[in-house]
Amino acid sequence: MMPTDSASQAQFIAPLEALPEVVLDMILHPLAKQDRTALIHLARTSPRVFAPAVTVAVRTASACWVDLHAHHNFQIEVGCLVYATKSDGSAPDVSLVTAKALCDHTLAKIGPIATSQLRSLLLSPKTVDLIPLVLPYARTVFCSFSLPTKADGRVLDMLERAHGFTSTTTHLTVQLDQDDPELRSEPLVRRLAMMMAQSQIKSLHLRLGDSNHGYDAELAGGGMFSIAEMLLTVGMPPHLVALSMHGPTEPEELPIIPMLDDLPLQLMWPQSLRRIKLFFGTPWAGFPIKMLPSLSPVGNTLHPGLCDMELVNIPMDVLDMHGKVLAVLSPTLERFHLQVTPIDFEGVDLYALVHSVIEALAAVCPALRDLDLCVLAEHTMTSRQFLRFSRVTAPLLKAFRELRHFSLVGWGVDTTDEAMAAVDAVFLAAPSIRSLDLSLNESMDLDMATRIVQSHHTLCRVILACTKVKRRDVATLCKLRRGLTVLVHHEGH
Repeated sequence: MMPTDSASQAQFIAPLEALPEVVLDMILHPLAKQDRTALIHLARTSPRVFAPAVTVAVRTASACWVDLHAHHNFQIEVGCLVYATKSDGSAPDVSLVTAKALCDHTLAKIGPIATSQLRSLLLSPKTVDLIPLVLPYARTVFCSFSLPTKADGRVLDMLERAHGFTSTTTHLTVQLDQDDPELRSEPLVRRLAMMMAQSQIKSLHLRLGDSNHGYDAELAGGGMFSIAEMLLTVGMPPHLVALSMHGPTEPEELPIIPMLDDLPLQLMWPQSLRRIKLFFGTPWAGFPIKMLPSLSPVGNTLHPGLCDMELVNIPMDVLDMHGKVLAVLSPTLERFHLQVTPIDFEGVDLYALVHSVIEALAAVCPALRDLDLCVLAEHTMTSRQFLRFSRVTAPLLKAFRELRHFSLVGWGVDTTDEAMAAVDAVFLAAPSIRSLDLSLNESMDLDMATRIVQSHHTLCRVILACTKVKRRDVATLCKLRRGLTVLVHHEGH
């Protein structure tokens, strides 16, 4: 965090101003990912850093540009790109927001930005004239299909005239709006899929609908699945490295599993695929369920060497999800993240679930380095189950010789000796662990966190989000060991 007074800021910034541009750039890029507001503040504070910081902010900005005429100024975040259409119909101007507006006051921004400086592109009817100007430079592209109009067709026309995605474009996000009962977007999606199949896209993110709007589970479980399937069959990028699929979710509702036929999707995954994240939330769950069999390495000679798998919001007690999940484990996995959401928790033995997953991973995935087992449920492990975990399950972690990160998120780790014994057993079996996630354990307090840090000297990082440990306690824990990082909110590890 940057200091706020002028004298301290000068001392903070002076070393940065003396750095070569190459080194400064290496510092600014991580800052852009972690805190774009701080990056913009740094740019405004130092004339020497201004140009490189603004350049990094522009080139790392999301492709979800904001329509300046469709949003209130106070709703627009610092560091994002905004565009404004012109009355003469020419290509809109794109600007970088540098300060958040109060109420509806004028928005502070830098622009218009030269199209050659942009590295992201929003495909929409209002930005269609920017496609030939920005596409050659765009690394990241975002496109959305809602109720199509002639203007939406113009977007695809312009993209086709530009010969589709250039070799520069490596990240694509496609949002499918389920509010399309007649599937009028299907022809547009097919045209997009044909261009995706000829692209150099490395990262693909599919989003179904918008979590801020209502949805129809029956509709989402039917027509939208066929459109999503088209993108992964007709449009599978041949050099895809990472795939993320996310659907809308409403926290107050349990996952709905639409009625589907029993036939799994026959997907031909490119050998380049290394990372996959599947979200099983309402009403999207049925689609990734049908995808899972194609990811199983059993009898699949074309199975990609996945090293990172994230399965989120899985309803483990329906449709034999337990067996389906264990079947996709691959010996090449280095990171496995499983977030479980039991629908009928009374019928699920949490300890048995955790044990079976760890047992399967220990047998199949010796290269595992990061293991996240997250449970989102009202019921947690009992003291007896923690003891059983310590004696029976934790020793299985010895199979992972390079395990660096482990999580007990939502397990119900509390201040009891049994819970502490479970944590101790984890480190005894896997002394290589450097990072521990204890989030969503509501009874976890500062005393318990202190005991854990003091007992395990290899621990370099502990995450305590949604516990009794608060931001004011971070300094107390950090004093216990030099170099210890304590987070009370989630970040990537």
